[in-house]
This record gives sequence, C-alpha cells and structure tokens, in this order.
Amino acid sequence: MKRKILWLGLSFLLVAALVLSSCTSDEPGEQEEEEEEEEEEEEEEEEGVKPAEGEPQYGGTITMIHHRTHRGDCGWDILDTSFQGMCFASAYAERLAIGDIETYGPRGSNEFPFQQIEWVPSQFIAGQLATSWDLDTASDPMKVTFHLREGVMWVPNEYIDMEAREFVADDVMYSFWRYKNSPIGSGVNFVSDAYATDDYTLVYELAWGRSSWLNTIAYGSRAEVYPEESVEAPGGKGYWKNQVGTGAFIMDEYVEDAYVAMVRNDNYWGVATIDGKEYEAPFIDRLVQPIIVDPSTQLAALRTGKADIHTSVKMMYENSMDQTNPDMLKYKYMLANCRLVSLKQTDHPYFQNENIRRAMMIGTDLQGICDAVFLEGEIHGFPLNSATPYIFTPLEELPESTALLFDYNPDLAKQMLADEGYPDGFSVELVIRSDPEFQDMGAMIAANWADIGVETSLITMDTALHDLIRTSHNYKDTFLWETGTSSIPGHIGVGAGWNDIERSSYKTYDSAEYRDIDFNTKYYEAYDNMDSQVMKDLSKELCIELIDTAAYIPLANPYQICYTWPWVKNYYGEVETGFINYAPMWNTMWVDQDLKDEMGY
Repeated sequence: MKRKILWLGLSFLLVAALVLSSCTSDEPGEQEEEEEEEEEEEEEEEEGVKPAEGEPQYGGTITMIHHRTHRGDCGWDILDTSFQGMCFASAYAERLAIGDIETYGPRGSNEFPFQQIEWVPSQFIAGQLATSWDLDTASDPMKVTFHLREGVMWVPNEYIDMEAREFVADDVMYSFWRYKNSPIGSGVNFVSDAYATDDYTLVYELAWGRSSWLNTIAYGSRAEVYPEESVEAPGGKGYWKNQVGTGAFIMDEYVEDAYVAMVRNDNYWGVATIDGKEYEAPFIDRLVQPIIVDPSTQLAALRTGKADIHTSVKMMYENSMDQTNPDMLKYKYMLANCRLVSLKQTDHPYFQNENIRRAMMIGTDLQGICDAVFLEGEIHGFPLNSATPYIFTPLEELPESTALLFDYNPDLAKQMLADEGYPDGFSVELVIRSDPEFQDMGAMIAANWADIGVETSLITMDTALHDLIRTSHNYKDTFLWETGTSSIPGHIGVGAGWNDIERSSYKTYDSAEYRDIDFNTKYYEAYDNMDSQVMKDLSKELCIELIDTAAYIPLANPYQICYTWPWVKNYYGEVETGFINYAPMWNTMWVDQDLKDEMGY
C-alpha cells in the first residue's frame, strides 16, 4: 500500500511539475561547462563516441517517457491492444530476436543508431529467446528453423497461481498459433505450418516468400511470446495482473492514465557486457513508464528530474531546454514518420493525370513548410527514409525528373496545370487532423495551392475520425496524414496495397489509391523475395518510381530529440530495437546515484 501511495504521489508530481517548470531557472554554478569542452562533447555525441561510464551500479529507479507515451490508451493483449501496450510489455515480454545494440549500435560499431521505429535491418538482428536460426529456401516447402535458448524461466505469478517453469518451444507455438488463428492473423499467411521438433527447436514452413519474414516471425508487432497460463487465467491476457514474461522486469503496478511500474527480475537469464566484463542484468531495481498525454506536462516532468529520459521532444523546445537544463545529454534524430498529402485517384477528374499531380507537388513549398512547422526535418523521406541502408537514394542522386518535384516553383506548376487544360485551376477539399501541427500544415498548403490557382477547402477532423478516413479512404480529393517510412519494403506498399490478394497487408495505407499494375507486380516481387539483395535492388527502384508519380506529396520527416539526465549511464539515445521494443536499453542502463545527489535530485 505504501508503494501504491508513493507512485500515486509521483503521478501527481508529474502533473504539478507543469506549473513548476514555468518558473524554473537553473543557476550555472558548477554545472556550467567551458565552451570548448561543450563543443568536444557535442562532437563526441554526433560521432557516436562512447563516453566513459565507470563501474556499473545496481539499484535505483529509471522513469522513462518514450515516444508512445502520448497515447492515452493501453492494453495488454497484443491481439487487440494499442501499440502503447506493446511498448510497456517489452520490458517483460521477450521475442525470438531483437536488435543487437551491443554489437552494431552507438555502444558498439555504430553502424546503425537504432533510432528507427518498428524496423531493424536483418543484418543488425541477434537472438533473444532464440540463439540462432537457419533459412532453407531450397527445400519444398521453404523452411526456417529456430534454435531456442535453454534454461530460460517464466517468472512466477501468484495472482494466477503460476509457479516458475522453463520456457520451451511449445510456448512459442502457442503464441504463434493464437495469432495466426485470430482475426488479424493474415500477417502470417505466408507461414503454412509451424511446429516444435523438441523443447528447443522450432520449424516454420513457408507457403511463399516474404522478404520481411524475420521481422514478422521473430521481432515484429505480434512476435511477443507468452505462456498459455496468462491467457487461460480469469480476465485473460488483456488483464494486467495476468502478465507473465521471461524478461528482465516483472509487472508490479498499473494505474490507468497514470503510470506502469515494473521491478527487477532477480532470476533473469541475460547479462550485460561492459568494457569486456559480464554483469548480471538488469542494473536498476525499478522501471517506471508514466502515461502522460500532454506534451507540456511531459516536459515539466523531464525538466524537474521527475523523469530521467524523454525520447521524443519536439525541436520547438530545444532552445528552452538548453536554457533551463544545459547539463542534459541530447540525441537528435529523424522521426521515421513522414507527413504527406494523398491525391486520390479513383474516379477523380484531376488526379488520374500524373502531370497534374506533379504540378501539385512542385507547387507545394516542402522546405518552407518543414522549416516553419518542424524547424528541422528532411523533405525527402518517403516512402523510405535516409536511415534505410542500401535502398534510399539521396536527393542529389535522384533522376532529374524526380528531383525536380522537390524544387518549389509555383510559376512552373501553374504552367503545367494550364498545359493540362486548367489555366484557371480548380477547387479541392483537403482533410486534416484537428491538432495544431496539422492545422498549420494545412493552412500553408492551402496558401501554396492558391498561388497556382487551386482553391482549397480545409476539412478538419478529430484524431479518431481522421484515422478512420485513412483506412477507409472515404475522402473526396486530398488527405493530409502521416505514415511510417522505416519498414523494408512494406511501406512502399502505399503504392501497391490496392491489389486484393491474400498477400497484401497494406491495403488500408494506400490512401491515394494509386493504380499501376507494373508497379504493383514489381512490389510483390520485392515483398515476396527471399533474396535480400534482389529485394533491396527492387525496392530502390520502386521508391524512385513512387516518388516520381507524385501520388503522394511528402512534406517532411521531422527531427526530434532524446534527452537524458547525466546520471543515467550506459544509454546512447537508442529509440527502438525491433517493433516497439526498448528491452536492451532498459536491461543495461544504470543510475549513478552519487551524481544524481550531487546535482540535487
């Protein structure tokens, strides 16, 4: 009961911090650094140089606000839950594979920053509950064999009267088949059969190829492994007290719309390797994830030390944070979500014409909108962004006709419309979301289009209705929205999901209803290809082709900042290590309590 009161108190303090932050002013004192030292530290951060951390310490609490915390909803069953529930669950619910931050991230070779959402290139993936896997494309049917880690234990759960027991292959099969047989199981339709050959070996038989097979089976959105006991208990998998995992943390408290708290799993199988020495993981005793919808309250909690980490602070707050909290470490990165406008083509008098679509994009001030709304961002980040290795083509390397689309030229756009029979332009509706960011973008787009003779009526909708429009395509002319640009080659499917075949899982994302059978055929050739190099080559071509058609007008992939207090050690700004998965960072970070005390927190 004392602990419950304590964390209810924390929830109150997080909200109260909003008021306190308005009058907070840090005295420089001993916290102030010499300019040269600051510049050196900034250079080290930009280059990904690993700073000295010292000897790891056990104990303490980490309170982390992450980029999914803005959602007010939460759920615990991955078959019917929001993404936020998955994010909380990654502390205790493990998967077959995960991003290898130790080898390839900033603390290792720095080949991949792990700052993309949802997706990690397969070459940077390592085993979690699996130790290795083998792909046999020559067999009929094709097969993937996973070899599981031995000696892993499910934590006990007194609430459902479950004792600790060993994790085995049948647990993976239970989770997999429950997903495949569910209403949302079409995502694994390419798997024709799956079975365990012994307690530590799994075989998946594939009906056809899928370039993203490793993501889908091993570390993707529905790859969480859980025991049957948590589903069969009263209340089912969707009740927070029924959660059982093999991870480094154990569910302890959940206060709706306030926070989720977890405690250390003293019997966790994993270890942390620091400077070549192995330590038992995790280091911290308690992990708290506040549920704070309001961005101002999130920042207030960060500024006042109530939160130790915030992974998604918008650029508009950078100057303010530099003034009030100059000692904080910050990691700036590109958000793997692009804002874009869909130009609906089905039965449309204007947008079936590619030249008109191209005129609309040339007549949109992409850089101006990006600078005004987001301060910093990349206007060339769709359908895949610059963090997708071997596929993304830089702006300066695009074909001339494609690069032309990114140069704002209203005179040329107006002439192009006249050449297609619309010297006086035409009228359209633009559906936008009701939040300020979308309203600002909508107003600027309407002003740009007015300059080329296109009169725009803005139709504003709340988030729920706007999401429904995205999936139903029930809008008249143009639609302003956002989509992920980090999945290979899945997110290219905004130009191919229309083909109503069993393999398609991106039909709802094709809000422009772009119709090109050659593009569609090539997309599925890439999507279904088990040869990674063929997939990459085809995807590279598809990205350029989709941009060139101007079926979608990409506005920007904004930059944002991950802030952390200096007392948080062994963390380097990683955002996700798989589909909404923070586990490796939580498992290996620790609190320098002496430094925290010295700083007055």
